Amino acid sequence: MANDYNSNPITLVTDIATSWRVLQTLNETFPGSGIGDPKKQWGFRVSKVTITATGAVTTTTVTALDPKDSTSLFSAQVPAAVSAGVFVPMEYDYEGMNVAWRDFKTTGITTGANLLVSIWYRP
Repeated sequence: MANDYNSNPITLVTDIATSWRVLQTLNETFPGSGIGDPKKQWGFRVSKVTITATGAVTTTTVTALDPKDSTSLFSAQVPAAVSAGVFVPMEYDYEGMNVAWRDFKTTGITTGANLLVSIWYRP
């Protein structure tokens, strides 16, 4: 399974080193120099984040950071698990809250190994 930046939920199995806005292809780019132009994506409101295991998991901290200023948007301590069967899925519900992310990058997903992070959102 690979990262899917264009789905809802956004599904991640590896870290995003640059930014979601650059990697998603839902929107056109602003006119300009071509490669590397910012996307016409204003951001979104997060409604739920889940972390599940697809196999053995190593202890890690999964974080989502704003790529412009490294503001912490989300952080969760993930415990080690021998297999997916003994890992209790972690769910963070933001429905009814106005949690807005303009963009994000992630750390800790690749370190944890066998993690699936899903981010549900509304435009």
